[in-house]
Amino acid sequence: MNDTLSLTMPVKSLPQADAAKIASQLKNSKDTNTAKETATNFEALYMNEMMSYMFQGIETDGPFGGGNGEDIFRSLMIEQYSNKIASSGQTKIGSSLEKEMLKMQELQQNPNKPLHTGDIHAR
Repeated sequence: MNDTLSLTMPVKSLPQADAAKIASQLKNSKDTNTAKETATNFEALYMNEMMSYMFQGIETDGPFGGGNGEDIFRSLMIEQYSNKIASSGQTKIGSSLEKEMLKMQELQQNPNKPLHTGDIHAR
């Protein structure tokens, strides 16, 4: 058994842990502020995944490019980009998700309430 502490962590394990946390928040969000925050967090996670794929093929050049350090800082940069995009609301992913979450919660709390014509839920 190796008793040394490894400081390296697979980068792909972090979004999965975040996804589980966000799924739990989605299930337990009861008010509009929590729904908005949860939807924004999900949008940030989604954008992080998409941007990670965008940056995968980009190679670095020059005397200071490349290496493990750049991989770590690139993932941090992508995370910040994703958070900024999500908080700006420009993609409308978070707001669409928030509306659907609130509709689902309302339907769970009032199962006999008639659905509006524009609702996607069918009985």
